[in-house]
Amino acid sequence: QGPIGPTGPSEPPATTNAYSSTALTTSPCGAIAYIALPALSHVQVVPAGESHKVLITAHGTASKSSTANNRYFAQYEIFVNAVATGAFQRVAIDDETAVPLFFDECPWSISYTLTLGPGAYTIDVRGTNATGCIGGDPTVWLCTGIGNVGQAFMNVYVVKN
Repeated sequence: QGPIGPTGPSEPPATTNAYSSTALTTSPCGAIAYIALPALSHVQVVPAGESHKVLITAHGTASKSSTANNRYFAQYEIFVNAVATGAFQRVAIDDETAVPLFFDECPWSISYTLTLGPGAYTIDVRGTNATGCIGGDPTVWLCTGIGNVGQAFMNVYVVKN
């Protein structure tokens, strides 16, 4: 066996996983106003002279806090450095008519791929109540805390070009 060679260049982490740590609710009536989902954020630093191909995926479950027979909407989008990417999903949370007094849920999932040049980038997932102004209590749970069915999840996969 020969001598140990020099240490090679450091590589970016191949995968970063994040889970929502606390619940987040929002009420509508007004323009779409996104709120960052708790803990669904990642900072990616690309050294000078490099570029990174990044795949962001996120999923979770939206629910409503009312048994009113109304259709509520939640909307999610991926942001990079506080700028919306256009990668979003709006989901409808409908009542389950067979189960009275049941707080209904709807899964959501989004993904986005981009190439980053040198610099620091903050990637996060944000959500909003997109219901509009209707009667009753149109509060939407955008995500829940640790161990709950509505917990949101984000993956960031990085490939160095």
